Amino acid sequence: TPGYLAPEVLERRGHAEPADIWALGCAVYTALTGHAPFEARHRPELFRRIRGARYPLPP
Repeated sequence: TPGYLAPEVLERRGHAEPADIWALGCAVYTALTGHAPFEARHRPELFRRIRGARYPLPP
């Protein structure tokens, strides 16, 4: 799922255990809130949000 990609993967710095933990965190966030942590209509905006770690904090 593109919305679960870690910033280092988007920046082509490789994939290691931290990227898996990032994806797990995204899945847990989605399970707890019912929404993905990073959402956008277009993929470039989605990737900008991921790189900037801009996501809404749950109430």
